[in-house]
Amino acid sequence: MTKTNNANLAALLLRVSMGILFLAHAGLKTFIFTPAGTAGSSKASAFPVRSPMWLSRRSFPVALR
Repeated sequence: MTKTNNANLAALLLRVSMGILFLAHAGLKTFIFTPAGTAGSSKASAFPVRSPMWLSRRSFPVALR
């Protein structure tokens, strides 16, 4: 194998493993803790939970009226 093939294989392995970890984390939050439980846990720990900026009225004043 050449260095280019090794780099491509390493990048693929990293992307696949991070994708699996992301899906496992999302599944844990959704199916085990439920969205309400996740929000309650964040609120109880005083972790600031804010809506994404693209949901604010200042970003899209016409679309959300």
